Amino acid sequence: MGCALANSKHICEVREDLLPYRDEYLASVSEREISDFHLAGVVAQSLISSSEQGEAEKPFVSDGLMEIHDDYARMICLSKGEGAVYQLRVNLKKPCRGNGFSIRYRLSNWKKVSYLAIGNTEGREFRHVKIANPVDGEWVTLTLGLNDLAYRMQQDWKAFDVGDFYDLRLFIKGEPEGQSQLDLQWLSVWVEVAGQYPIEVQGGEIDKDEKLTEALVAYFEKCNPDIQSHAEIFLRQGRLPLTGRTVLEWEADKETPEELQTSGTFRYLWHAMQPAITLLVYHVRTNDMSALMAGRQLIADWLERSFFKPDSDKKYTWYDHGSAERLLAFLLLLCLGKKYNFDKRYMARLSIACFDHARLLESEVFYAAHQKTRYHNHAWFQDMALIASAAVFSKLPCASRWLNVGENRLRDQFSKLIVRDQGYAIFVENSIGYHHGIQRLVAFAGKLISIAGIDGDIPKIAHELDSWSSYFRYPDGRAPAQGDTFRIANESRRANGSFDKGVLVLPVAGYAVAKGLHDAEPYFLCMFATSLCSTHKHQDNLSVVLHFDGVEWLIDPSMYSHEYGEKIPAFLRSAKAHNCFSIENFDYSLEPGLASISGSEDGARFVFSGSHSAYSVGDVRRLVTGALDRFSIEVLDSGSFSINLEPYIVWHLGEGVVVCEGPKGLILSHPMSSWSLRLIAEETIQIVGLGEERDGFIGVAGTSFMSTTNTVLLYVKLKLGAEHSFKWSLEAIRNDCDI
Repeated sequence: MGCALANSKHICEVREDLLPYRDEYLASVSEREISDFHLAGVVAQSLISSSEQGEAEKPFVSDGLMEIHDDYARMICLSKGEGAVYQLRVNLKKPCRGNGFSIRYRLSNWKKVSYLAIGNTEGREFRHVKIANPVDGEWVTLTLGLNDLAYRMQQDWKAFDVGDFYDLRLFIKGEPEGQSQLDLQWLSVWVEVAGQYPIEVQGGEIDKDEKLTEALVAYFEKCNPDIQSHAEIFLRQGRLPLTGRTVLEWEADKETPEELQTSGTFRYLWHAMQPAITLLVYHVRTNDMSALMAGRQLIADWLERSFFKPDSDKKYTWYDHGSAERLLAFLLLLCLGKKYNFDKRYMARLSIACFDHARLLESEVFYAAHQKTRYHNHAWFQDMALIASAAVFSKLPCASRWLNVGENRLRDQFSKLIVRDQGYAIFVENSIGYHHGIQRLVAFAGKLISIAGIDGDIPKIAHELDSWSSYFRYPDGRAPAQGDTFRIANESRRANGSFDKGVLVLPVAGYAVAKGLHDAEPYFLCMFATSLCSTHKHQDNLSVVLHFDGVEWLIDPSMYSHEYGEKIPAFLRSAKAHNCFSIENFDYSLEPGLASISGSEDGARFVFSGSHSAYSVGDVRRLVTGALDRFSIEVLDSGSFSINLEPYIVWHLGEGVVVCEGPKGLILSHPMSSWSLRLIAEETIQIVGLGEERDGFIGVAGTSFMSTTNTVLLYVKLKLGAEHSFKWSLEAIRNDCDI
């Protein structure tokens, strides 16, 4: 169903020179059934610019200097101080009846934008939506119906009738960079026929459903390796598995599990349709019809409870990432429903949900809406779900727009969040765990774009991401638990895989890796200075990790949960939990650009040098030198500060590592290794035992979600001063040697 135009004369109501914008306008609303619309202006030639008119008759009322260009109007904003708001109000020449609007705008040269609010005046009320992360430097066409999800969720789920628009107003809360601009090219007001959806109730013209089904199933399987066991627990025991080993009891007479509200992660997974996804994938792989029916019922119940009427858990019901995952689940069920000829009403309800979700994910109002920045992996899920929607509903007029929007935004995300260097592509969000997830996501994106018939370099990027995943692993296949990454503990001996001796330094990405041999036994040493993004980052600048002889000796302590204000998660993110320089009672900034790293090697020895200014009181530096044919490193830690401080140097040891006194330093040993490590330091080293707490240190490390393991920490508290220099060394020795 396309766009029904009751009276096209409204296009010319302002001026003939607005006609060139007709096609662009129609493209922006092409899937809607429109009974009436007004292309209300505001290209420069259509404006009344006389300053002699009254306030209400002026085309613009603004907080900035107005400029009129050939085909757009510009508001120039100068700084009014921190937290200031800049307004542009466009007065329409006459009231326009409508229940939706479209507007084409561009923000340029803003240092920071907290939000862009767009709406109209209704009586004395400014009724509007806020765009949390607007794009800078690009033209954006925003089309929004007053009964769209993106609009209603910001209006406490009110329903809106057709009304009069007297103006459109834009507010920018932000910080200009010199002269910042808001450009406005045109706007329109229109009436959408209530309750009309351009989808046949059977699910629309669904193309390529078998290929899409396989792509979705393969993606979900990679995201959750426990799908089979989780599905069988649900089907055979009536309990609800959510993640890993977490299973919730679910009484048969209860609408939801009683424990569901105890954790934000539980609520997120529930509304992201994780249980339904598990069952649908299990059905595809086993042809178990009970799994299909169970998954179908879970989705039907959710639609009734949380889509066709508001859910009280607004945060997690409409969380950006979860909404995208949920749409993928709906699309998978839609393909299966067509295959099994689901009843007409069910397919109609599911199709409406798919369509409204796709509109939501397309809208700038919802894009990365719950994140501090536009450039975030959660936005990628939105783009991919939009591309998948375009593949499913390829016969609809909006499909080509969804595909273009999803692909263009995804490429923009890649350009900001993936750094490509020396044949590797690395996700910049400071977590190898999320890198692994993003690797799957990019491969999935490549498949979706291929299904949609588009060529590009996304498959190559996916290969380069995979190359980094393969390189950035310990000899036994584990990976450092950098940032918000779950980790595999030292629990049992694992066989070594392939190993390439050498040094790799990536200054832009912030990694320096040495892979050496000690008496034919491989070791892996890495120093971090990741500083391209604050997302998922811990206080780990210049921290080192070490794996040798099957044991992770110096560890990154992983995470516990995303409840960062709680005791254990807060500690595990802190510098006190990492193998680095720590200063107590001073804020540690995670802003980008505060850390740097460099390095060199001559075939036998390597040197890593790093620095950071995450503490506002001064700079921290670390110099690491070592050999590639034996494990022996020397480290010089130093700091220069504006005040006198007593910093700590920290070593966080892996599970099972035992510490004892030796004649020349501390001896670290592990029952799985035939080697020990000798740690020599200039000061007396303090020991925090398994699970103990002392001076703000806690002897724990994270593993999987809501799980910890007891560990040992070592630390030195340096003497009070503004300048600090501290040397320490670590070398491998035989267990049967004289230590």
